[in-house]
Amino acid sequence: MFNWGFIGSGTICKNTSKQMLKSGKHKVSCVWSRTYTHARELANSVGANAYATLEELLNDKTIDGIYIGTPHSSHFKYAKLALERGIPVLVEKAFTLSYQSSLKLLEIAKEYNTYICEAMWTWFAPSSLTVKNWIKENKIGKPLLMKSNFCVPNLFRPKERIYNKLYGGGSLLDLGIYPITYAYNLFGYPDDIKATARMKNGVDLECNIKFTYKNGLVCELRSAIDRLGSCSTTIIGEEGRIKIPAPMHCSRKAILKGKEKIRYHDSYPYGLYENEFTLVSEEIKQEKKESSYVPFSSTLDVMKIIEEIKKQIGLSYDEANSL
Repeated sequence: MFNWGFIGSGTICKNTSKQMLKSGKHKVSCVWSRTYTHARELANSVGANAYATLEELLNDKTIDGIYIGTPHSSHFKYAKLALERGIPVLVEKAFTLSYQSSLKLLEIAKEYNTYICEAMWTWFAPSSLTVKNWIKENKIGKPLLMKSNFCVPNLFRPKERIYNKLYGGGSLLDLGIYPITYAYNLFGYPDDIKATARMKNGVDLECNIKFTYKNGLVCELRSAIDRLGSCSTTIIGEEGRIKIPAPMHCSRKAILKGKEKIRYHDSYPYGLYENEFTLVSEEIKQEKKESSYVPFSSTLDVMKIIEEIKKQIGLSYDEANSL
């Protein structure tokens, strides 16, 4: 049994805790949130202790690792506090608000010789790993074009965090990071990056991104928080294509049409959150300090790509004064 301390009590924490408990491999030992009543509500639903202060959670000796499911803007400060205590950390995407703060956080992890990993379905999901193998095995020939779309309207009311710059709001960090990560995971760092965005109140409502590679491959990526898109991914090669159906960021299916035809559907019994938590907990038990699924270099590369996109679209966050 792996004992988790949860920092945060919002939707993502509710969803992850509900799913990961199904396997019997995990337990939520304690919960802390800035609003104690919210922490208590989540704790009561999973049989955990609710703490009124973060210090109490960090001092809880029963936990084997901490999961951070708060807004992007607070990831760095909470992860830093846990690492300085020598507590392994699984932190939600986006890892932090910037490349520089991500680099600093990984330096802290190395200094304290403590495990930290980015919580992102794409790195761990059996379907995405299968697609990566198909590409490596040349099942569609030379890849020519990837089109990935993650556009979902009205995720939150306008006053909530996704529209709030102080919380790291906008489509890029919340949704665009999935197509970006998927493309990077398959094809590596692009040789050229171009991005445009539709902005409002300092955050991007929509972001259009184009990766170009020296071999001719083009990746067209799109995210939006105020309109609906296909939420799917298609990869076209010289000898076939791969389709990842909606919702692409957590799809358990992949369809290959090329030299052979394959319809993949993972057989994992509990869900992708549980899969992610189990793989991470196994690495922590093995006393690893860096994930084999999400190496530090990969986290930094994705954040570096995001930094370039932010520069091009005029998106910036004040990390010192973020919430």
